[in-house]
Amino acid sequence: MATPTTAQIERIRASQFRSSTRPPVKHEKWDEARNLWRFETQARLVVWCQKAPNWLVLPPALFFHFFLKRDWGMAFGPIFAYMIYNDNRTFDLFLSSSFGGVLCGVFKHLFRTPRPFWIVPEVRLKQGVEEMSWGTPSAHSAIQGAIAAVLVFYDVKDPATWVVNILVLLFVMFSRLYLAVHWPQDVVLGSVVGIVAGLIVCTCNIHEALFNFVLEGQKNIAGLIYLAVGFGYFILVWCFVKALNVVSNNNPCPDQAILRYKLGVLRALRILKDSNDEKSEEASIIKKSESNESNVAADEQYDIEDSDPEAISVTIDKSMWSQGSMFMPKDEREKKEAEDERKKRETGIFFPKDVKFDPDNKIRFWYNAINVVGSYCGMATFAVIDGREWMTYTPGIKWIEAVYAMSFTFALIVYTRTILRSMLPKKVFKWVRLFVFWFIGFYVYGLFPLSYLYVRKHIIDEDNAQSSATGLIKKYLYG
Repeated sequence: MATPTTAQIERIRASQFRSSTRPPVKHEKWDEARNLWRFETQARLVVWCQKAPNWLVLPPALFFHFFLKRDWGMAFGPIFAYMIYNDNRTFDLFLSSSFGGVLCGVFKHLFRTPRPFWIVPEVRLKQGVEEMSWGTPSAHSAIQGAIAAVLVFYDVKDPATWVVNILVLLFVMFSRLYLAVHWPQDVVLGSVVGIVAGLIVCTCNIHEALFNFVLEGQKNIAGLIYLAVGFGYFILVWCFVKALNVVSNNNPCPDQAILRYKLGVLRALRILKDSNDEKSEEASIIKKSESNESNVAADEQYDIEDSDPEAISVTIDKSMWSQGSMFMPKDEREKKEAEDERKKRETGIFFPKDVKFDPDNKIRFWYNAINVVGSYCGMATFAVIDGREWMTYTPGIKWIEAVYAMSFTFALIVYTRTILRSMLPKKVFKWVRLFVFWFIGFYVYGLFPLSYLYVRKHIIDEDNAQSSATGLIKKYLYG
């Protein structure tokens, strides 16, 4: 068999790399476009949204991107709610946003729709953004929709509440298109799911009923009901995961589609590297082909030296593990990867490059469920130890307490995502991370309010406070 010429090899590489950016295709038993309504129209809208000025849109878009994600949102969101509202609205916001996120996860694994930056050649993946789960619907839009529904439900007669929440929800929907991580259909469906989840939680009025139990002195009963709600939520999520496993096992995503999506992610990151090139921003959505030179350059950049799809897939896995190392010079990247491999063999620890592109992964469901269990364990503990009639935040002290609590949770999350991730074996780290999510919920809804009560009872309300150093603090805070 004749050895292929250099030109033939280049054409093979070019065709394989270009295949990652063509419109949705039909694989055997797998149609990418089966749940994408009017793909070309939606793709044009995504490209149009990405033309918004970065200096104006990118900072708030990244803020909502991280604030509404699982770990940062779990830690910061409830504390913000405590600072601002300090009533049953706080607990309705938490439960509705968690429930809306789970419902979106269920729909994601049923629809199994690729994200825009996986398959649309003209979009740019913004720096700091990484989404490797299925697209439809948008969980960020669902969580913000749930928040808006709860806030409007409590202040339905206030026009300002309507206007502010609608504007914020619309911006979150737009930001998901701007970041090229969702289709227009995703953000619309996600918002509807979130609003429905928020209204369900509010109309059930479960937290108001539990609050009345505490006020009536039935603390133990209230504590048991809190635990029942938390573990009932966990069982519901468990049922969802088992059912979704059956769906994904009966209709697995083919390797050809996974390879195509991986190449699409890689292409989007390559475009990110050239983010200062304004000409590529104006590229047409109907672009049919790319030059062989640019594809060969892309192959060289990502070390795609073999036309075999399996070899390309391995190369992509190695390149996708860290956005930082992907943009290193080739020799430095190879030296770093070799050093990481050596350390891994010596110590048995895992590194982020072991994270696989697996959109069917269900670990997010468990993170959500275990955080809810921890939160309701904290609520139960607080209800039994002290009734919520004591939980009255006054100006000044509530902000000091909340900033302290946020500092603690922020440090815990950063430590978990960096130090623990690099030190622990992979399986151990997963269990540790689950415990961290449980503890964050328990801390925010149990230890955090109890610490406030301690400060109020033993420092602020001392009989001799006026004649001590704490008296000066009280005078400063309350005038």
